[in-house]
Amino acid sequence: MLKLQGRHMHEDEEIRYVLAGSAFFDIREHPTDSWIRLHVDTGNLLVVPAGIYHRFTLDTNEHVKVMRLFKDEPKWEAHYRGAQTDSNPRRLGYLSRFQSDAGPVLVAAAA
Repeated sequence: MLKLQGRHMHEDEEIRYVLAGSAFFDIREHPTDSWIRLHVDTGNLLVVPAGIYHRFTLDTNEHVKVMRLFKDEPKWEAHYRGAQTDSNPRRLGYLSRFQSDAGPVLVAAAA
């Protein structure tokens, strides 16, 4: 199994469509900062908001083919976690969505 990609965020929304194979996509939950692990395989579509920390790694199949889709001009810059990235406007915008009294909501759908 390949080493985990470092936890990072992007300033743009990350949209990925799995064309073949399978892998793990880990997302940092807010406010506890715990990892949520998603196992993705052929036909799955992920939409990751700008500003959320995440990482990606292969599973035991060691094969995945993923297409990245862009809303605007393609950008691929990863901002690795640290004090400067924690104060990035896109990161702060993501966090501000969870500052309401209701807090975050996680919805899981049965397959």
